[in-house]
Amino acid sequence: MVLVGARMLALVHVLLSRIFDMRETVRAGDPALPENAARLRLVAWCLLMIEVRRWRF
Repeated sequence: MVLVGARMLALVHVLLSRIFDMRETVRAGDPALPENAARLRLVAWCLLMIEVRRWRF
């Protein structure tokens, strides 16, 4: 069970760090960067994996 929690924590860490990275570029005045699109895609995958793990356990 601890391993499941560690994996979930890793997913949440990646998700939040990418959101904070996007926030910095938006604050700098350029929200429409290709890097933000890649970050948003990764956030979506993390959310999907979190939901799948939640259903499994």
